[in-house]
Amino acid sequence: MVRFLTILAALVFAGGCGLLDDTPRVKIGIDIPLSGEYAEYGQRLLAGIQLKCDEINERGGLDGVQLKLVIRDNESTPLGASKTAAALGGDDEIPAIIGSYSSFNTFCMRPEAEEYKIPVITPTGTADVLTERNPYIYRTCFTDSVQGKALAMYAYHRTGLRRIAILVDAEESGTQSRNIGFAVKKAFTECGGAVPVHEGYYSYDFSFRRQIELMVKAGVDGICLPFTSATAAARFIQEARQSGFSGTIFGSDGWDEAEIYQNCGSDPGKTFYFGMFAADYQRPDVQAFVEKIRQRTGRIAATCEAQGYDTLGIVTEAIHLGGNNREGAIKGLGKIKNYVGVGGSITILPDHNADKYIFVKEIVSGHGSANSSRLTAIISPYNVRKIYDVSN
Repeated sequence: MVRFLTILAALVFAGGCGLLDDTPRVKIGIDIPLSGEYAEYGQRLLAGIQLKCDEINERGGLDGVQLKLVIRDNESTPLGASKTAAALGGDDEIPAIIGSYSSFNTFCMRPEAEEYKIPVITPTGTADVLTERNPYIYRTCFTDSVQGKALAMYAYHRTGLRRIAILVDAEESGTQSRNIGFAVKKAFTECGGAVPVHEGYYSYDFSFRRQIELMVKAGVDGICLPFTSATAAARFIQEARQSGFSGTIFGSDGWDEAEIYQNCGSDPGKTFYFGMFAADYQRPDVQAFVEKIRQRTGRIAATCEAQGYDTLGIVTEAIHLGGNNREGAIKGLGKIKNYVGVGGSITILPDHNADKYIFVKEIVSGHGSANSSRLTAIISPYNVRKIYDVSN
């Protein structure tokens, strides 16, 4: 009996989740990859989510009630994402789920979202199809088609490109790259530009020489690599410059990783890419966020940390506006207009997509030291001509 009481007391004392802890809390479900292929990205999302949660609770909670994260690892698999969504959806006290990281795993949560009538908000799933024909899926990031259109219009109107080549990932898993590529081609030609080369590449291609020769022969002044991995993009940049191509090379948010600077060569030339966040955005709250993430993780904050942070902020704001239940969260999400996050202004549109700022970054030569990026402009994606210059 004494041993039972000792164990019971320990459980009650342990961090607010004990057996007899009946403290009122607002619970938010988190369905992200903490192991498996996407574990690094899931952990970075979680770092941003947990920072926002701590800040809310330190300020007294959400409407005076402490926030509790119910975190589940979907193991980076579609089945894991589905099972975890079912487990979280089965808890009636959870009004909303944040997840998942990849578009495909988020897509596999759609049946559970509909079955349990629970809103699922993805911070990073950009595939257009996610929010189609399902009233419970939302996103806080831009879509592939919007990003592709913005890339094309920025390249044409701001960079002055007139003839571009597009190089996409031809692997079965490269759907996102191809979708963005088609959107770039459509929008660029509608602007009046030409796309004489639209090629693909495979992971087993050790060299881009064949594609580069086609592009140079076609007389293009720009080359677009949409959602190519940072590693592949860096290799392409280095090889294109070595081959004598001096035009602009540009890409999408898939480039936004440290590898792009480490492996693109000492003279990357004129390059730019899009991102969901910029650590050098000189706004005081952004710089405070960057410093807090550095103190917690030792890393410079990037897309995942920022999107996790802003997504929890939007979800809690929706609950504040609509109520702490699933119907209330859905109602509140429809009221999110010009939410000011560390990733810029975010509005949840009627189709459940997000009008979210796009950050334009240039790769800057390190001149003997490491390359880096420089934020040069911010785009309002649903009004692409509305470009805010922020370069120094």
